[in-house]
Amino acid sequence: MIKPLRKVLSLFFCATALFFHAFDVHAASSNMSDGQTEAQPSTLAAASTPKSGANAAVSMNTYKDIHGRSVQTDIAVFTAADQTSVTPAVSHGYEKYGAYCFRCHGKDAVGGAYAPDLRKSMANGMTYPQFLATVLAGRSAKGMPSWAGVFGEKDIHAIYDYIKSRQLDLIAGGSSPSG
Repeated sequence: MIKPLRKVLSLFFCATALFFHAFDVHAASSNMSDGQTEAQPSTLAAASTPKSGANAAVSMNTYKDIHGRSVQTDIAVFTAADQTSVTPAVSHGYEKYGAYCFRCHGKDAVGGAYAPDLRKSMANGMTYPQFLATVLAGRSAKGMPSWAGVFGEKDIHAIYDYIKSRQLDLIAGGSSPSG
């Protein structure tokens, strides 16, 4: 009895997410001219193109994870060495994830009935350009809509930073990261 109910609820939440996605796409596109909506995906693709030469230098940040182990990452997670406040990007990513992604990918990015645990995807090597491409294109065969026109690259990068922070155990699940 529980499994069929879980499946129905999961379908309901995914359908709700798709409904709100369609509503948000309509609202977002109605506020843009045709030239803006057509230019947005190519602008995002150009912005995510890997840089070469001097711009390719990546700064690494070292933090302590929730277990006290030292972790290095190329994303800024905290605003200070005491690790009490997350960056505005991580906080923004948490908010966007909670509003759009959790219905299918689960609370705290742990996976849902129909969508994978995004922490595992990143642990298995998913890079930001791959994440960006997936979010923009969607995965229609798996029921994931395209979020192009809903999220800008800043939003997508913030969601990525939040999930990466969760994957590295830099922020605990179950509550909002302090921001």
